[in-house]
Amino acid sequence: MKAIIISSYGGPEVLTVTELPDPVPAADEVLIAVRAFGLNHAEAYMRSGAMGEVAQVTGIECAGTVAADPSGRRARPKTASTRPSPRGYSASMTSSRRTG
Repeated sequence: MKAIIISSYGGPEVLTVTELPDPVPAADEVLIAVRAFGLNHAEAYMRSGAMGEVAQVTGIECAGTVAADPSGRRARPKTASTRPSPRGYSASMTSSRRTG
């Protein structure tokens, strides 16, 4: 999958588009195909190093569709959004399954 990673601390130029392995959802998670993500001040702080060590793929919020649910409880496709969402800056991510 394509993902935007923080290659080092700094300005926007340290964001790099790269290929990463597709995430695999655990039994209590769903796989979300990310269609959009938000960008806010927290990501700028993370990228600058002001928040210390953070995940290589950040992203606090995203929206997409449920691509897989190992439990079979969610019929696909369902709209999904998550916040906070580690790995929101990627083509797909896993998230805890919630009903609603």
